[in-house]
Amino acid sequence: MSDHDAEYEDVEDVEEPKVLTMDELQRKNKALVAIEDFLQSENSQLKKSLEDIQKENEELKNLLRNNFKVDYKSDLQYKE
Repeated sequence: MSDHDAEYEDVEDVEEPKVLTMDELQRKNKALVAIEDFLQSENSQLKKSLEDIQKENEELKNLLRNNFKVDYKSDLQYKE
């Protein structure tokens, strides 16, 4: 078999994409919209949680600085 024949053999193995019906497209779209809504909601909640944690962190740094005269180093990194 030549290289030329091998190329055509690979092309023949490729399946034709399935044509979706209008009903299937609508269901798929509805599912994608639901997933997108869920992800946007999760993202919003995570942003709010991050803001709350950052606010609490600032309050704790101020508490340490003001009450215990500890200077918080912002470049401190914790290992997980």
